[in-house]
Amino acid sequence: MSYIFNSVADASMMMILVVFCFCDVLSGVVFQKDWNKDEWYMKGAKKVWLIPVWWVFPVVWTVLYVMIISSLYIFYRSVTQTGDYGQTVDVITLLFIFNMFLNKLWSPVFFRYRSPITAWFICAGILATGIAMLYFFGANDYNDSCWIFLPYVIWTAFALVLNTFWIWKNKAIKKEKQQSATDNTTMMNEKSLY
Repeated sequence: MSYIFNSVADASMMMILVVFCFCDVLSGVVFQKDWNKDEWYMKGAKKVWLIPVWWVFPVVWTVLYVMIISSLYIFYRSVTQTGDYGQTVDVITLLFIFNMFLNKLWSPVFFRYRSPITAWFICAGILATGIAMLYFFGANDYNDSCWIFLPYVIWTAFALVLNTFWIWKNKAIKKEKQQSATDNTTMMNEKSLY
């Protein structure tokens, strides 16, 4: 027996999913509203991204959120029709809430606090919860939800790779700058000796 859901109205569940997902989008917009003018981000983006991120990421995330909503709606509707409330509903609901919380957390950590390493761990948590949701969808024969949710997990894995590449590339840039500063200091010291 489920402790979270005992009866679910389709329309109200759909509205809750839409509001919950797009509140996450709104938080991303608030924390990265001037990301295309941010010098730290733009310098790093030129070294990392090979695609024009100013239009790709918003389009992709909108499509992904529509797919997440659709996947969860199909899942909850199936559960409602079969009356099969149980641990799976609770687990998927809690995973979804935690996943959206981590999604909300990623933008301010990466853009406002400029902490790509912490953002990497958050992204790894997003991927882990997404994989867990896929597992519970598939293991309990909610295959339609599983297939519709799969692109989100793939995109999250891609985001983790991009985050990793960002960290690696920017560490290399910092190391080059430090080496250049050291070389300049050494040259100035040598000139002052002569």
